[in-house]
Amino acid sequence: MLAFREHRHGFPVLSEAHHGPAAGRNSGGGSSHERVLSGGMVVAQPEDRDGRAMPEDRYALGLDTLFAASVRRHAGRQAIDGSDRSYRYEELGALAEQVGRGLRRLGLPAGALVGVAGRHGPDACVAMLGAIRAGLGYVPLDPALSLEQQATLIADSGARAVVRLPGVTTVGGGAVDFVDLPAAGEEAGDGCPAPSRPAGPASVMFTPGSDGRPKAVALPHRTLIQLSLGSGFLGNGFLDIRSTDRVLHAASLSSGTSVLEIWPALLSGACLVPVTSDVLCSGPALRAMLRWQRITVLFLPTRVFHELSTERPEMFAGLRYLLVGGEPLRADAVRRVLSRGRPQHLVNLYGSTEGGVVTAAHDVTEAPSGSGAVPIGRPLPDTVCVVRREDGSLAPAGEEGELWVAGGGGSPGYLNDPEESDRRFGVLTIGGKSRRFFRTGDIARRRADSVLELRGRGDGPTASRESHVDLGEIRAVLATHPAVDAVIVLGLESLVAYVVTGAEEAPAPEELLSFLRERLPGHLVPATVTVIPRLRTASWITYRPEPVTRPARQSAPLALPFPRSAGTASTRHPGDSPVSKYLEPVTVPDPAELAALQQLADLADPYRADEEADELFVLAMNESNTWHAARSPFFSQLWDRRRLASIADLAHQPLVHANFFKKHKVLSVTEEQIALHATSSGTTGQKSQMFFDEWTLRNGQRMVARIFQHYGWIDTEPVNYLLYSYQPRPGMNLGTSFTDDYLCDFAPARSVEYGLPNTGSGHEFDVFGCVRALLRFAEEGAPVRILGFPAFLSFTLDRMRDLGIGPVQLNERSLISFGGGWKGNADKQIGKEELYARIVEQLGIPDERIRDGYGAVEHSVLYMECPRHHLHVPTWSRVLIRSVRNLEPLPLGEVGYLQFVSPYITSAPAQSVLMGDLASLHAPQECGCGLPTPWFVVHGRAGTTRNRSCAIAAAELLEGRS
Repeated sequence: MLAFREHRHGFPVLSEAHHGPAAGRNSGGGSSHERVLSGGMVVAQPEDRDGRAMPEDRYALGLDTLFAASVRRHAGRQAIDGSDRSYRYEELGALAEQVGRGLRRLGLPAGALVGVAGRHGPDACVAMLGAIRAGLGYVPLDPALSLEQQATLIADSGARAVVRLPGVTTVGGGAVDFVDLPAAGEEAGDGCPAPSRPAGPASVMFTPGSDGRPKAVALPHRTLIQLSLGSGFLGNGFLDIRSTDRVLHAASLSSGTSVLEIWPALLSGACLVPVTSDVLCSGPALRAMLRWQRITVLFLPTRVFHELSTERPEMFAGLRYLLVGGEPLRADAVRRVLSRGRPQHLVNLYGSTEGGVVTAAHDVTEAPSGSGAVPIGRPLPDTVCVVRREDGSLAPAGEEGELWVAGGGGSPGYLNDPEESDRRFGVLTIGGKSRRFFRTGDIARRRADSVLELRGRGDGPTASRESHVDLGEIRAVLATHPAVDAVIVLGLESLVAYVVTGAEEAPAPEELLSFLRERLPGHLVPATVTVIPRLRTASWITYRPEPVTRPARQSAPLALPFPRSAGTASTRHPGDSPVSKYLEPVTVPDPAELAALQQLADLADPYRADEEADELFVLAMNESNTWHAARSPFFSQLWDRRRLASIADLAHQPLVHANFFKKHKVLSVTEEQIALHATSSGTTGQKSQMFFDEWTLRNGQRMVARIFQHYGWIDTEPVNYLLYSYQPRPGMNLGTSFTDDYLCDFAPARSVEYGLPNTGSGHEFDVFGCVRALLRFAEEGAPVRILGFPAFLSFTLDRMRDLGIGPVQLNERSLISFGGGWKGNADKQIGKEELYARIVEQLGIPDERIRDGYGAVEHSVLYMECPRHHLHVPTWSRVLIRSVRNLEPLPLGEVGYLQFVSPYITSAPAQSVLMGDLASLHAPQECGCGLPTPWFVVHGRAGTTRNRSCAIAAAELLEGRS
C-alpha cells in the first residue's frame, strides 16, 4: 500500500508497504465503498483507512509532486529501459528538471499547454515530465498525422509552444514557439520552482467528433493520479504497480493507453520498457519480448488479445497484470488464456477519454458460460455509472439502457466546443445532487451484484481498435468528397467503409483512403473502402458488438460487397497475362565461356533425364567452376581445379554451407551488375542473403515458368489471388514476397489480396481479411490461387472453424502453391497430410491441386511437388545427401544433410550448397507419378545451435533453447 510521510523539504514522499494486488473493490479489497442509489446508479466512493470518505483535496496533489517523490525513493533504480538508451530515476529526474527549466524560459503562464511532437519512447517521457515540471501540460502530436491535422490539434488545444523530439523536423502550426528537446534542456538559469498544486490540465487528448473534427479533452492531474496509484485511498482499484515491475510501453502518445503505461510506472518506481508498436502485431515477437525484457505488466487492445489468445495463449502466464480494453471482451478468448496462460490478474477495462480514460474495471477470474462478452465490472472510486432508459428514467437491475458516466477523472466537456459538449454531456440530478455526465452511447445493464455488462451500441460512437471511435465522424468526412453520394461505415473486426457514387468516373478505393488519411487520425482511417454503384436497402446501420459467429457478410443487415484490403488491388487488367516474357530466351553473360550452361538452361522439359542432359550438366558445372574461380577470390582458394568427368564426380564438388551466406557477401560479378539483393524471411536475425545478376534472376524465373507450364498452370482465365506472404513495399527484398508477386503473372489477376499486408510500420497477419477474401472468392466462383506460407492458411482455416463457418466450395480449377515453410510458427506446425485434408474439406480444392514447393535464397531452384506430393529434382539441378558424421555421400533412402548442385547462378559461387535440412533421396520409380527424375523428402532440421535456417531456429529461440 502507498502511504505518505512528510519530507524535510515540505512535500510528501511515497513509501511502499505492499499487501498483494490492488485493494480496490474490483480486486476483492475494500479501499472504496460502493453504493447503488435509486434505479441504475452505481457509485464507488473512496474511503481512507478509518472508513471516512476521502476529502476532495486529496486529488489536488500534482504529478510533479508524486514524480519527485518517486525519484527520491527510487533514485538508483532503472526508470526507462529503451532499445537505444536507459535512464535511472535520478537521471530521468535531472533531465526533466533541465527540460522544465528550458520551458520556463519561454515565459509561458502556469497551466499553459505545450505540444510534444514525436514518437513514444525515452525522449517523449523526458519532454512530458519536463512540461509537468515547469508547471505546464502537454499535448501529444503524433508524427503520423499530416501537418494540417497537427495544426488543428495545436489550435484546438490552445498549445502555446511545441517541443520537437529528435527526428522530427516539421510540425504543423506556425503561430506557436518551437523548441527542440536538446535545446530545451540546455537552457541555463534558475531551477524550476518547488512543486505546487497544478494550475491547469496535465494533458490534452483528442477523441473523434461527429462533425469530422477531433475534439480536445483535458485530462486533469487528478485523472492521471487516480489511474496511477493502485492502493490506499487514492487508489484506482484495478492496478497496483510495484517498483519491481517492468511495464511494456507500445502505445502511441496520442492513445489513452499510453497514459496507463507511462504514469503508473513512473509514479511507482517501476521500469518502463518502450518498444515499437508493431511488436503487438506479431505473436512470436511479442512472446519473445515479454520473456527477454521480463515484462510483468502488459496492456493490449482487445482485438489483439483475441488474436493472441488463439495463437499463443500461454505467453501471458508470467505476467502480474494483463489489461485489455477497447472492445467487448469475448468469453472464449478469456477461457483459453485462463486455462493455458493465466496471468496473476486479467483485467477488462472500460472507458473513454471523456470519462477519464478508464471508467470501470473487472478483474476476470473465470470466463462466463456460453459465448457472451465478459462484464466491464464496477466503476472506479468516486465514479458514477448510470443506466438510463430511453425515456430518461433510471433502469433497474437487469434492464438495458444507455450508460452515462460522471465523476472521478471525467471531463466536464470538450475544450472550445460548447455545442458538441452539450450534445454529448448532460446534467442529471439524482439523490438531490447534480452531476455532469458523459453519454457513452453504449448499451449496458447492471446486474443484481452491481457489476456492469456491456450489451451493445446505440447510435453514438463505437469503441473500436484502441480508442473511442465515432463512426459518424468517418461518415461525415467521407461525405465531403465531391464524388461521394452516400456513405456506410461498419465497425466489424476492423473499420470498413462503403461509398456510393454517381460520378462518371468512380474514385478508386486508394484515392478515398488517401483523402481520409489527410483529414483523420490514423486510428479512424478504415482498413478498406469499397465503392459500390448504389444502395438497395436502408440508409442506417446499428452495430452491436457481439462476438462474430457468422461471416460478416451474412451478419450485416445490408447486402454489401466484401471490402478489399487497402493497397492490395492488382494493377493488372483482366485478360492480361505477361507470363510470355518469362519463357523467352535468356542469354548467358558470356556465350563463349558458358556455352554448355546456355544449352542446359534452354532445355524446355524441366524433368528431362537422359545421357545428353547429364553430359550438359557436367559440362555446365565445369564452366561454372571456371567462371567463379576467375572472379571470386573466395572460390578460387576453395576449388582444387579438378574437372568433373561424370555425374558421379559431383561428390567431389566443393561445397559451401548455406550459413556462410548469412554473414558473408561473396560475389562473382561487380556491384553494378547486381539486379536483386534477396533475403530470406528469417526470424532470428540470422537472415540469409543472395545477390542476383540479370541472367541468374531471369533464368531462375524461366525455370519456374517451365515447371508451371509442365503442370498446366499457365492460364488465360482471370483468377483471384490470396498471397500468404509479405505485401511488397519500397526497399523490401524478401525472396518469398518477390517470388509470390511474380507468380501472379502465370494467370491474369481478377484481384490480389495479401494475408500479411503492409501496415506502414511492418506487416500484420490479417486473418479476418483472409476469411472475408475466401468467402468472397467462393461466392464469385472464379478460380483461386493461394500462394505463400502454409502456416497462415492453416490459421485461417482454424479461424473459420472458430467462427462457425462451414465448408466453402472454391472453383475446382483453383490452385494452392505453398512455399517458405512455417517460419516462426514451427511449434504450431501440423502434418502435411492433415493440412491437405483440411483444405479439401473446408475449401473444396482437389488434393492434386495442392502443392508445396521447396527453395532457398542460397539456391533458388524451385523443387515443386508432383501430384503424389514428392519433390522431384529438375533437370537444371542435382541433389546429394551427405552424412551428418563425415559429410560422405549417402546412398538412396538414407537420411543426411541435403546438398544442392546447379551451375545456373553466375553472380555468386553458390553452385554447390549444403543446407541445414535433413533429407533422403529416392529413385524415380518409387514415386509412381511417372516423372523420370529422383525425388527427396525433407525430414527436419539438424542441430540446435543458432546457425540454422528460419523455421526451427525461430521456434527454438522463442522456447529459450538457443
